[in-house]
Amino acid sequence: MRILYVCRLYTAFEDCLARQYWEPKGVPTVAKLIDAMNADPDIELRVIWACKDYNSKWLQPRAIVARLSRLKNSVLILPGKASIPFWLGRAREKLRECLHLYWIYKQACAFKPDLIYFDRVNIFPAAIFARYSRFPVVWRVMGVIEGMHQHANSPKIRSVISRWLYRSPFKAVICTRDGSNGQSWMNKVLGPYTSKHYLLNGFDRAQEASELPIDIPQHKTIILFAGRLEHIKGLNELVHVCELLRDSRCNSIHVLVAGYGSAESWIREEIKKRKLDEFFTFAGALTPSQMRKARSISDIYLSMNTHGNLTNTVIEALCDGLCTIIPTSNHETGIDQDTDVFIPDDVVLRYGLQNDTVGLAKLLLELLSNPNQIEYYKKSASNFSLSHIPSWKERVEMEISILRSIAQSSI
Repeated sequence: MRILYVCRLYTAFEDCLARQYWEPKGVPTVAKLIDAMNADPDIELRVIWACKDYNSKWLQPRAIVARLSRLKNSVLILPGKASIPFWLGRAREKLRECLHLYWIYKQACAFKPDLIYFDRVNIFPAAIFARYSRFPVVWRVMGVIEGMHQHANSPKIRSVISRWLYRSPFKAVICTRDGSNGQSWMNKVLGPYTSKHYLLNGFDRAQEASELPIDIPQHKTIILFAGRLEHIKGLNELVHVCELLRDSRCNSIHVLVAGYGSAESWIREEIKKRKLDEFFTFAGALTPSQMRKARSISDIYLSMNTHGNLTNTVIEALCDGLCTIIPTSNHETGIDQDTDVFIPDDVVLRYGLQNDTVGLAKLLLELLSNPNQIEYYKKSASNFSLSHIPSWKERVEMEISILRSIAQSSI
C-alpha cells in the first residue's frame, strides 16, 4: 500500500530537522502514526511537511528534501510565505496554498499513491484532490477549532467557501475525540457519502521515565500544566488562579509548566509582573520519557483548554494516575459534552466553566485541606484508564486499518 502523507510542518518537526534525527517532542497523534507506517513492511510511505508560517521558524524559500535518521524515506518540506515576494501582501498566504497544491500534485503524479492522507490545515489541497483527482483522499482532523464550528453556520463568504471544502467527496474523515464536539460537527458539515471516524487517542504504558532538566521544590503539592503555551489553553486563567491562591495565603502548591508556544513570553511576563515567580517552574519542551517523569512527581493535573479537555495530556495524566481537574462542559458550544459522557464524575474533578477561576481556586483549596481526596482521584483515574483507554499501538492500528480498507476498496 502506497500512502502519500501531507501534514503541517510542526515546531516539533522543525526541531527534528535541525537535529537530522526523527524523535519529535510533541504531536504524538501524528508522530506515532508516522512511526507505525514507517515500520510497516506493507506500507510504502512518502511524507510531505508543508510550512503554514504560524509560529514557524522555517524560512527556507524553496522546497527541500531532507533525510532524518530513523525514517526510511526522505521528507519533502514545502516552504511557507518566504517563497513569495513580500510586496504581494495578503495574497502571499493564498499563493502559498496554490504552490503547496502544485508540489503535492507533482509528488502524487510521480509516486502514484493508493491514497493521500491530509491533515486539518491542508484542507484546500485535500478538497481539490478529492473533487478533481482520481486519488482516494482521507482528511484527518485533530480536533475541531472554534473557527470551524463558526463556519458550520455562518453566512459569511469565507464560511460558505469553507463548507464547500468540508463537503468534498473524501473517502473518509478521521477526527480525534478530544472534547471539541467533533462528532456533531462532522454530522453537520461533511458530505453524505463520506465515512466518518471518531477516535480516542492512546497511551504508551511501556514508556520509560528519564530525569528532568530542572529542579522541583520539595514538600509542595505539584500541579502539572502541560501542552502548547497558547491562550486557548487557559494561560490567563492559570495566572489568575495562582494569584487568588496567593491572596488566600496558600503557599503549599507549585505549578510545573511543561511545553512551549507563542504565549510563553506573555505568561512569563505576567508571572513576573504579578510577583508569582515562586509558584512556577518552566520545564520547556520535554521528550515523552521526561514527560512521564514530570507526571510521576506531580500530584494534580490541570487542564483548562477552551477547545476541549479530552486531549493527549489529559489522557496521559489519567493513565499515570494523576488527580485530574477539568472544566465542566459548555452546553452552548457543546465543548466537552462527549468528555462528560466518556469520563464519569468519580474519575475527574470538574470545577465549573472554563473561565471560572474563583471556582477552581476554591476546589484547589479544598483538595489541599483534604489530601485523601487527591489520593482517591489518583486511584480512580488509574483504574478507569486501564479499562477505557487504548494503547498507542492499538489506537494507531485502528487508523491504519481504516486506511488499508480504503486503499484496497479503491483498487
